[in-house]
This record gives sequence, C-alpha cells and structure tokens, in this order.
Amino acid sequence: MITKSVTGKEKEIGEAWDGLDVPGKKALTDGGLEAHRLVPAEDAKFRKAGVDLNETKIKELDGKGLPASAVYKSMKDLAEKHSKSSKNFWN
Repeated sequence: MITKSVTGKEKEIGEAWDGLDVPGKKALTDGGLEAHRLVPAEDAKFRKAGVDLNETKIKELDGKGLPASAVYKSMKDLAEKHSKSSKNFWN
C-alpha cells in the first residue's frame, strides 16, 4: 500500500523533505539555538553506532522473513544516486 501510494512521486517527496531544512534551521536559530557540527572523530562514532544498529535490526527483520536487507540496499542505492542533488541541513 505504501509503495503504491508513493510510486511516481519520488521526486516530489524528496523535494518536500529537502524543503524542510531551511525553515527548520531558521526555527532553530530564531529560537536562540545554534547548530553545531560534530568533530570528525565524534561524527565517526555516531556513524559507526548507526551502522551497528542498522545491521542488528536488519538481521532481526530478515530473520522474521521480512525483506529488510533488500529494502535497506534499495534505500542506500537511492541515497547515493541522489546525494549530489539532495539538500541537507548543512547545505
């Protein structure tokens, strides 16, 4: 049901998500807060923790007969494909 509801709307959905960063960042700074980037060593720790968590959850879901590995691979492939044109909080 979800796949059918978003198929053909990928670009529109991606642009909508990209569009949230500017107002989100503005709300943060208007609220008197400041965004900070992690230093590379700390960023690496967070990324490793994320990878470890993903691997654990994917293994768990695959073990239940769900297509977690295939879905995750598809998500990673799409992220890589669109990484050059996609926006994020920092750009």
